[in-house]
Amino acid sequence: MILFPDDIDEEQINKIGGKALNLLKLTRMGFAVPEWFVIPGDILDEFFKRNQNRIRKILECNLSIREKSKALKRLVKKDSNLRGKLEPLREKISAMAPVSIRSSGIM
Repeated sequence: MILFPDDIDEEQINKIGGKALNLLKLTRMGFAVPEWFVIPGDILDEFFKRNQNRIRKILECNLSIREKSKALKRLVKKDSNLRGKLEPLREKISAMAPVSIRSSGIM
């Protein structure tokens, strides 16, 4: 599930990283924060679990880094489960454009 600031309650706080938590605090304090959302790490964890063998094969094959990157990108685009979670939000996210993307390390 993609989280927008109004969706984040005490239960979801543990699903967001530090940057999103700080944005949430600023938003709740009334600061003028641009629209934002969070793609929680568990969505990526599910993707990695479903595709771990394919990812491993891509990373271990004798291709350039650029070709491996392209192959991984195709894998992400083909993943119907991931696409199913993100596609319904395309219109809402497009309305937010332009957007800035920040990523966090996931352990």
